[in-house]
Order: sequence, then structure tokens, then C-alpha cells
Amino acid sequence: MPKKITSPSKIWPGHVLLCDPLTISQVNDMELTFDKLPKIDPKDKKFIWLAKHDLIVLPTIIPCVAEWHLDNFPEKVDFESFPGSPRIESSKLILWLWHELWSIYSAEVTIPNA
Repeated sequence: MPKKITSPSKIWPGHVLLCDPLTISQVNDMELTFDKLPKIDPKDKKFIWLAKHDLIVLPTIIPCVAEWHLDNFPEKVDFESFPGSPRIESSKLILWLWHELWSIYSAEVTIPNA
């Protein structure tokens, strides 16, 4: 059953439906993508999420979204049509989607009460 999440964006309000559960292929793609991302110290205030990071995660994010219901967003969402600006809002949206997908992924690998 897809997971409905509400967009935190002021530019692209609405919701998306994420695939839940993820397929084994989607899980594999997430793991491979995670390995490509820079390892960041959460205390590092100098790190800035850049378009090059978007290019790493978007090919994994887009196929994991079952439906897009965001205002002011492309009707057909793919790697080429995903908005890259305004930069801060685009980054926030991408990071939000990545974190939401990661929470679906993590629920599968986290052992309760461990």
C-alpha cells in the first residue's frame, strides 16, 4: 500500500505517494545510491547539498514515487523535468523525498526492541 506524504514545500505544496513496500530492485538501488553519496558529519556546517548530489539520488527517488500530486510541478516527472530551481526549495524537496524513502527502507532493516 503506497505511503502518502505531504510536501513541506511552499512552492510545490501537495502530496506524493511513495511505493511501500519497496521492491528488492528499489532497495538495491537505494543501497547503491547511498554508497555514492559523500559521508557527512552531521555537525559539519560547511557542507552544502549541491546539484551533483541531486544527480546521484534522483534516478533512485523518481521510480519510488507511485504518484505525484504537487502543485506547480511537471505533469510527467522524470530525470529531465524535475525542477532544479529555485535551488534551495528544490534541494529541500529532494532531501525530504530521500529521507522519507529511507524511512521506508529502514523500517525493513530495523529490528524492533533490539
